[in-house]
Amino acid sequence: MANKSPVPPPVPEPPATPEPDLTKPLTDEQKRARFDRFCVRAEDLVWASCVSCLRKSRGPVCEAYPDGIPEVILNGKVDHKTPYPGDHGLIYLPVVPETPETDSRP
Repeated sequence: MANKSPVPPPVPEPPATPEPDLTKPLTDEQKRARFDRFCVRAEDLVWASCVSCLRKSRGPVCEAYPDGIPEVILNGKVDHKTPYPGDHGLIYLPVVPETPETDSRP
């Protein structure tokens, strides 16, 4: 007699997602959900000084931090225009020297 392995039962297909009715306007709840998903609020924007630093290399490294720029500098919580532990005495060096006209600080 041949030993046949049992055939597994078929996997049920997931229920079909209904197509959105594009002829109807979005509800306020749907608008809020889309806004929260696709829009960035001004208070969520961060400007890390690394973006315009001459010392920056490819990836999250630079001359000051060849093994990786600390998260607090990358996320803008620490301004690297002043010394920070482990930076080997190398701080932010602007691509364009800051003058009153080009200073990005508020």
